[in-house]
Amino acid sequence: MGIYVALRALDKSYAALGAGLLALGLAAALFSTTGPALVSLAKDYASAATEADKQVFATAAAGVSSTNEPIISSTLIGAGVIFVSLAIMRGASEKWLVYLGFAAGALNIVRNLPYVVNYFILTEIFVVLSAVWIFGTGRLVYRLAGRA
Repeated sequence: MGIYVALRALDKSYAALGAGLLALGLAAALFSTTGPALVSLAKDYASAATEADKQVFATAAAGVSSTNEPIISSTLIGAGVIFVSLAIMRGASEKWLVYLGFAAGALNIVRNLPYVVNYFILTEIFVVLSAVWIFGTGRLVYRLAGRA
């Protein structure tokens, strides 16, 4: 991961933890999707002969879609963002980027907890904070790579 290579000069441990957790979180998000199963059930639903058969496939689809829990991937990605921010704090001068990373990482963890009030508002805030943090971190990594 490029983020580890660029940030290891600042703090090797936090950079490794952050990059590793980000990679695990991304893998969890990519490989825990229920999309292929839902596509298959949709095809079966469309070709069902009776209403009873359609109800069976609709019930199965509801069961499959209820198992798609993003809390694991969100927790891993949020913790990864926090550790990358800790690595940045050790050597970079952009302290605003560190605190923005803390806020974005914590919000990514909290927004997917069960029974969170105002999920959509938290998600909108998270998306804005994350976009700014990703752009700022990318700019910092680019500058750090230029020094090496």
